[in-house]
Amino acid sequence: MELVGFVADLAGIDGQIFEAAPSVVLTPDARETLVAPGLGWAPESLVPLAGGANDYVHFLGARDRVELAPGETVWLAGESFVAGVRHCAAVLEQAYELRAWSTASRGIRWAKGTRQEFHDLVHGLAVGLQGALHRSLFDSLEMSHGDADTIYALYTGLPLKPTRASMLNRGLYFAERRDRYSYEFVRSEAIIVHQLFASEFEFDQAVDELRVWLRGQRLAEQAPVRDAEKPFAPRRDYSEAMRLFIERVLASEQTRSPRVADFTERARMYDR
Repeated sequence: MELVGFVADLAGIDGQIFEAAPSVVLTPDARETLVAPGLGWAPESLVPLAGGANDYVHFLGARDRVELAPGETVWLAGESFVAGVRHCAAVLEQAYELRAWSTASRGIRWAKGTRQEFHDLVHGLAVGLQGALHRSLFDSLEMSHGDADTIYALYTGLPLKPTRASMLNRGLYFAERRDRYSYEFVRSEAIIVHQLFASEFEFDQAVDELRVWLRGQRLAEQAPVRDAEKPFAPRRDYSEAMRLFIERVLASEQTRSPRVADFTERARMYDR
């Protein structure tokens, strides 16, 4: 069968990436267009395109039509989502993949593949963007220049199933932004809609614990690394290095200047 288009509502998807059901023809010269009733489809579940559904069926150009295997879906990414991913170093591998996608109307990028392949792509994006978000929230430069906002927009543009971790990431972002209204909205969504937390106290406590842990990680990254067995070099090591340096200078000059002699005496005093 041949992919001729996809079924999707494209309103407001500029900053998102998601799957769409395909529309196909069984043979290249077939006149009847068939539509998958959902993402989990099989050839026997295809139905003829109804006249009233044309507003949600978007057709590809004749040159863009490709063979479609049973069960494959169409992957769509909005223009601003693709642009944001390209400028995020944490997801460079996925950015290169998105760059190879074809272009449809409204600047939308598209590709096709199995549902598992799409899941793996989204998982890679989620892992990379979550790490980038955690780092940016505790970097004053990224917070002030908008990088944290861009990363958060990309993260929330993923088709992720709501989990405790994803809701905590959203809550932490608004907490660090001092956006109380949005924070309370996310908290209510996590408790009431998704039932992932038992109370406001539990959600607040989990956000505080995540904040403390991430700040600790940030401080650990910035702290100088020292040898655990030898945290500080003895003073004698420095004076010995200085002595060897001075001897080389003396050997090259063949004369002992008063300044070098004074420097040598200072090094000896430091070694005492």
